[in-house]
Amino acid sequence: MKTKVEVARNFCKTANISSSSPELTEESYKVVDRLLVNNGYPDPRQFLEFRMENIGVRLSAEQRSVTLKLPYMSEEISSRITKFIRRKKLPITVVFLPGIKLKDLFCSSRPHDKRHCTISSCQIYPKITTERVDCSKIRPIYRITCNLCCQFYVGESSRSRSLHERLGEHLRHASNPTCNSYKDEALAFHYKEHHPGLSPDLMFELLGTESNTIIRKVLEAHFIFTLKPEINNKEECTLLQRFLLQS
Repeated sequence: MKTKVEVARNFCKTANISSSSPELTEESYKVVDRLLVNNGYPDPRQFLEFRMENIGVRLSAEQRSVTLKLPYMSEEISSRITKFIRRKKLPITVVFLPGIKLKDLFCSSRPHDKRHCTISSCQIYPKITTERVDCSKIRPIYRITCNLCCQFYVGESSRSRSLHERLGEHLRHASNPTCNSYKDEALAFHYKEHHPGLSPDLMFELLGTESNTIIRKVLEAHFIFTLKPEINNKEECTLLQRFLLQS
């Protein structure tokens, strides 16, 4: 019996908290009454005291809000995001996560180690310009520069695949720009339109890695917005924007 009492108490509490007006609260209590009766509980009127316990109990705006974690970029950007959320009265609490620290960039326990690639005859490794980075990085954000015209592309890999595999796909697209299955790929379009008949000359740079898909997409959008890559097509940017709005 004690368990049933606690269940009824929690039903009444949930009905009260989730209702935004007295009328809706009463309607929610009626739903609770039907649930209790249909599941063999005693007369719902016996639980009236639980309703009285919860009168006036409401979640605060902070308790109702959803937490949104974003990478910290600058004080100005953080301030603009916070002010926008407050101005629109959105139920969102923003948490800005710290980025890479200077000691992580400039310090290493083994600074004289040379990077190496375990894949034989690797075509990607020699083209990576980022120091102490090999092909094994996963979930990367990267920049690909075409040395023939100095235009570049910014992308990320949402799959748990290595940098070698993802950049290898881009290299195949650039090497076979007339292939029908690659017609919608940005680098295939670039080499077909701007460098027809020429072998691709690409340079790869790792901009960062991030396991969280939403944060990685936000970082990609940030780099696209600030660096303004010429090779990224509009459809990719639209899909990225749609993903961020739905997340």
